Amino acid sequence: MGSRYWVGTDLNWHDANNWSLTSGGAGGAGIPTASDDVFFDGNGNVLCWPSSDIECNNISLLTGMTELFVIEADAVINGDVLIEDGYFGATGGPGYWIEFKGDFLYTGGTFSIGTGTGTDPTCEFSGTGKTFANNSLSAASFQNVMVSGELTVSGTRLSQMNIAQKLSITGKLTVNANGLTYCRVTLDGINAGFETFTGELAGKNGRLYWFYRSTHSMITGGTISIRYFRYALQDAGAVHIFNTRQYESNCNVEIEYTEDAQICRFEAGRHYLLGQLTIHCDVAPAGQETAELDWDTNTAEVWVGGKFDIYKSAFSAHVFTIKFGDGIHVFRHTVDFEFSYFSGTASELVVDPGQGTIILWPTGLRVRAVPLGKSL
Repeated sequence: MGSRYWVGTDLNWHDANNWSLTSGGAGGAGIPTASDDVFFDGNGNVLCWPSSDIECNNISLLTGMTELFVIEADAVINGDVLIEDGYFGATGGPGYWIEFKGDFLYTGGTFSIGTGTGTDPTCEFSGTGKTFANNSLSAASFQNVMVSGELTVSGTRLSQMNIAQKLSITGKLTVNANGLTYCRVTLDGINAGFETFTGELAGKNGRLYWFYRSTHSMITGGTISIRYFRYALQDAGAVHIFNTRQYESNCNVEIEYTEDAQICRFEAGRHYLLGQLTIHCDVAPAGQETAELDWDTNTAEVWVGGKFDIYKSAFSAHVFTIKFGDGIHVFRHTVDFEFSYFSGTASELVVDPGQGTIILWPTGLRVRAVPLGKSL
């Protein structure tokens, strides 16, 4: 195992003369191998751009780095990643694969995976018992992420990973809080969502935040036991389909209406929400808006093991309609609908019970209307 410092006079990673054994030293140390630690610290060509496959042990972009490290190839990082400064990224397409086997610590600089023609780069986290921490002021921007090992996410930044395309989990991804910061992994993009999901999404106080569009769908495999799983509905006036699946008892499924006239429609079959179901709304009042929760159209059936809750102040100027339909719906905890309203506006809760069966077990229904700024 050795050290390789970037002192390049051009952008070629695969030129032995562009690497030194010491910081700012003479070139000629040789191209990094799978067991060599790589350092960038501001002493080489402004751009390092490997266009064929690379491999190294640890890689560090140190404070004072002025270079841009841009990968246009497959890469394997056998050790840890440290980003304190500079730029680390990959060009888009055609299916580049970057594998991280160690810990990933991001404290400064920029980490961003680009887009291009074809399949954009996948970053795979394959190590067991590894951590990902974003303590930077900048987002860590990914296109596709694969967790095949065991990765725990927890840093000082709220959104730890921003994923624009697909998240695949065949191992275990754990998203934890950091003190009072409820860390989250964010899926946000036209094609954002899950691809291969046979593993587990976990985390005692973490959050998966999905900007859920009308073209998206949730796959049914894998285990979801993360504390908060939020669908932030996109597209005004759109119908959003929710696929049947099971969410474990320590998971709070959150549905957030963000535009006017959105419909959240569950597909046919049984939906097991063994934890809590919470309804949110983030639409500023501009006249009376509408929102709908539809279990009727496809004769969906739901089992909610925790509280079924319309969050306080969620609908201040809305007609919110719940269509139960003809299925069987079981609520094992309280059903708590709390409305708040602005002066001069009206909020309405419309319940269409259908002809099915609603089981309140073991407790019942509580409905409250509370003016903003006041409480009962």
